[in-house]
Amino acid sequence: MKRNWKTAARLVACLLVLGLWTGYDMQKGFAKESLKIVKTEQWRVAEISLQSTKKYADPFKDVEITATFIGPDRTVITRPGYWDGGNTWKVRFAPTKPGTWTYRITSSNPADKGLNNQVGQVLSQKYKGNLEIYKHGFVKVSDSGKYLTYADGTPFFYLGDTHWIMPHERFSTSNVPGVASEFKYMVDKRKNQGFTVYQSEPIWQPHGGTHTGADEEKTANLSDGFTADDLDGFRNLDRKFKYIADSGLVHANAQVTWALDPAQNKIYTEEYMARIAKYWVARFGAYPVIWTIAQEIDKNMYGNYNDETMGKWYAVGQSLADNDAYNHPIMPHMESASSTLPASSSWASKPYHDGWAVQWQGNLSGMRVAKEFWNASPTKPAVLYESAYDQFWTDNRGALGAAYKAFQYGMYGYGYGAAGVWNDIYSKRGGPDDFGTASEMPDRYFWWYDGANLKTGDQLTDFKRFYTALEWWKLIPRFNDGAWASFKDTTRSLLSSDGNNTYVVFFYNNDAATGTLKKMDNSAIYNAYWFDPRQGVYYSIPETVKAKSSSWCIPAKPNNEDWVLLLEKQKKGKPNNKNKKNAVLDPAIQQKIADSLQAESRCFVQPGQEGELPVPVSAWKFDDKTGNTSAEVTGSGSPAQLKNGAEFVSGGVAGNALSLDGVDDYAEIDSGALDGKEQFTISLWVNLSRLPKLNYSLIGKEGGDTDNAFRLTIEPSGAGHFVMSTTKSGWYSTVAGFYLPLQPGQWHQITATYDGKNARVYIDGEEEGMSGDLAGGLLSVKNPIRLGYQSASNIEFAQAKIDELQLYDRALTGDQVAALYSRR
Repeated sequence: MKRNWKTAARLVACLLVLGLWTGYDMQKGFAKESLKIVKTEQWRVAEISLQSTKKYADPFKDVEITATFIGPDRTVITRPGYWDGGNTWKVRFAPTKPGTWTYRITSSNPADKGLNNQVGQVLSQKYKGNLEIYKHGFVKVSDSGKYLTYADGTPFFYLGDTHWIMPHERFSTSNVPGVASEFKYMVDKRKNQGFTVYQSEPIWQPHGGTHTGADEEKTANLSDGFTADDLDGFRNLDRKFKYIADSGLVHANAQVTWALDPAQNKIYTEEYMARIAKYWVARFGAYPVIWTIAQEIDKNMYGNYNDETMGKWYAVGQSLADNDAYNHPIMPHMESASSTLPASSSWASKPYHDGWAVQWQGNLSGMRVAKEFWNASPTKPAVLYESAYDQFWTDNRGALGAAYKAFQYGMYGYGYGAAGVWNDIYSKRGGPDDFGTASEMPDRYFWWYDGANLKTGDQLTDFKRFYTALEWWKLIPRFNDGAWASFKDTTRSLLSSDGNNTYVVFFYNNDAATGTLKKMDNSAIYNAYWFDPRQGVYYSIPETVKAKSSSWCIPAKPNNEDWVLLLEKQKKGKPNNKNKKNAVLDPAIQQKIADSLQAESRCFVQPGQEGELPVPVSAWKFDDKTGNTSAEVTGSGSPAQLKNGAEFVSGGVAGNALSLDGVDDYAEIDSGALDGKEQFTISLWVNLSRLPKLNYSLIGKEGGDTDNAFRLTIEPSGAGHFVMSTTKSGWYSTVAGFYLPLQPGQWHQITATYDGKNARVYIDGEEEGMSGDLAGGLLSVKNPIRLGYQSASNIEFAQAKIDELQLYDRALTGDQVAALYSRR
């Protein structure tokens, strides 16, 4: 979003400044001997130091200085200055153009001759180095609103690394022989791997860790007010911000304090928060940065904040916008996508809100979340800012796959997180505790050096190389649009394309199945490649690809691993082999590719792909008007028993519905229809009267601590998950979560399937989540199926209406689930 209101205000200010400037006593104000001259390069920081002639009881509050710079083409940039201890104030400035910039610094105390009416020049040379951020300029939102660019319009490839405990990362020491600095090692590592962003919470002490020792870093604790005692902490941040900037990385950083502090300490007033934010801009705003405000601040730290506290955080956002002449993007760190999407964001309407720092975890198989960000209006860029951390909540496949999923979903940026790095686990396992957060410690203890050297980092180098070899910003996500493709696994086959010139498909299904590409140019020849994201190599598909009826049948994947298909239209009759990495290719893979071209029926219609529905093994419509039972309508199952006053009410999906009051009502079905099944489907309609305070078990076959077969859970946010036990997988060993929250007062169809490998959850006909790998048949237990039952201490009776419950002894396909939903 362009902050037009801010640009207009600055234009007026600039005209006023120019008017005052021309009336200034040039002979007196710009006498050669009084001019302070500083040299720097375009986009690089110049620092101007001043000495106050006055003493102040509270320098942070009692005086402010402002520097106005006028450069080539009469460009005007205004920068706040900051107090740096004693009588010292400083101004940091990055010239946006080469040439001579003249500045004047004024003070809110005109009598302070050391701060007021100080003049000088900054001599800016054109940047001569090889760092992209200084060759092209600071980051901004593209004209299309879909991605970030450099100042000159060159698209910016966002690949970030997460360091929430950055203030405590050792700058001058490490516990690795031969490594002089923990902090520098990690920055250098990511720079050399091609990362472009360093994500941090550069604040006092988030989460409450255990960092101790003679080499512990200085920190600024702002919870007792801003004093001289905090300056060493800011100087610690200075050297880290500078090192990050000198490495050519954009620093996506939070401001002021960790998110929960304002609600815990009255010192964090709106005025104090705004003043610290201005100080933050003064100190760090001349570096290449993105402002992320605080941890999970959008929309309100999971309901921890009322309007009063949120007002304090909005004051931070407003202050950043008011004082940052470079218009660095403001992208507040979001809550999990299960809690906050664009429509529920409390920041989206703010004129300074520039984009979405998305937190989305799980296996990212639900397209609806990505669609919400892609289709949000007004258009803003989204980056997958926080996904599941490598070796913490996911493995190498999940962390690497999240990067490809993000770009295929139109989230043009990925924030990687590695165990031990994001949480600064400094000490080795078994040594004295020294880590940045106690979250899931000691079970997930993972040394920082091991985290920095996980193989995923190098594989992300190949990820970046793959997309930057393309005009990635032109790739439009096609989601599950059948007009563009037909895939066997519609939710684990992610297509994006640049019209019909370039097609990219990320296949992360657990078999070799593919599908058909559509809308191709019948008159063109295409070149096809399989790209191996694990090794970073291309395998040419030795086939002349020409569309038939605008379609092409994709050969099978080389194996069951994740693969990327690249299809490029030939230009001038020649394949585009630029940036196709030369490597020794696996001959077994090459043979698999050759064999796949000879396979028959590459374009086949799988059973159920067209949406034909089988007959359920059991079903309950709840269309009864009175009584305590509801008949099973196929004639092969037991009736549902209504307990403790549950009743039938009008206004169901079709006819009447089962109504539960949330006090002690539930329904019970004595059914073993799914016992032992290695495939099954459960589908029902639900209308929540209210969201749970704990959790709801909409439907389950469970006994509490033992004898649990399955449960469909709704969480307080309205999101939820499906969990099951099999003959080979234990209870909660893997969960199929869904992140799109159900809306109270609306009917939603929820369908859970199990195909012998994975459990999946569909909401209103679209897949929203998938479990990890499972095996075996559904565990057979003696307990009945119950609807809305208080089955455990963290479950409450559901207050909801339920209708159209159906059980199938097979896993419905995505097309069949969509057809089932459309029957309403």
